[in-house]
Amino acid sequence: MLQIYFDFSGYSDMAIGLGRMFGFHFSENFDLPYVSRNISEFWRRWHISLSSWFRDYVYIPLGGNRKNVYLNLFIVFFLTGIWHGASWHFIAWGVWNGIFILIERLVKNKKRKLITTEKKMTLPKVLISKAYTLLVINFGWILFRAPHTREAVEFAATMFGIIVPEKVGYTIFWYFDKWTITIMIFGILFASSIPIKAMCLIKTHFPEKIVIVGKYVLLLLLLYLSMLRVVSGTYNPFIYFQF
Repeated sequence: MLQIYFDFSGYSDMAIGLGRMFGFHFSENFDLPYVSRNISEFWRRWHISLSSWFRDYVYIPLGGNRKNVYLNLFIVFFLTGIWHGASWHFIAWGVWNGIFILIERLVKNKKRKLITTEKKMTLPKVLISKAYTLLVINFGWILFRAPHTREAVEFAATMFGIIVPEKVGYTIFWYFDKWTITIMIFGILFASSIPIKAMCLIKTHFPEKIVIVGKYVLLLLLLYLSMLRVVSGTYNPFIYFQF
């Protein structure tokens, strides 16, 4: 989950930054998608340019919310899967997301109030809704990253202990060295709204000049550490280069 998000979100931010260097202003493509409380909200925050394109050029021309809403939504997510690749596992990924979008829309229309505003939701309900969203999205990413649909099913079954893989790999603790744990902590932190809230809090307690200097010192330090990591590692192209 973290790799796919930071790979594509970082890739988009680099494009936005390079565009501004040449005088072009591109819109943000991600808006903290992993803080979403349902799949519908997730897709309003994830790959906003793609979602907007399908909304304007596929969903609305098909009828939008006026007629055949459920069919229109299913077609959009079916095509979203095909857009990522002409393989069954990509189509399954698109359909997987589409199914939960349809369920949420159906529940909302029946006024069961499963999807409500955060002000009306108690803390336990907010946590449950976010856990549900992350679980659905995580299983969707299994379909997205697997070479084929069969491997995705086997991977999911192995996670639940339903089947035992032919080649027994290392346990999860084998991968948890200090560097990986550190990266995961920072990854989870920066995938949330905590840094933004912290920045707003800092701005209210410190002079503007100090905040600006501190911000750019931190960014330069992060750039330096990132360059060290890239140079010391192996070549690892962006996942979304293939799309």
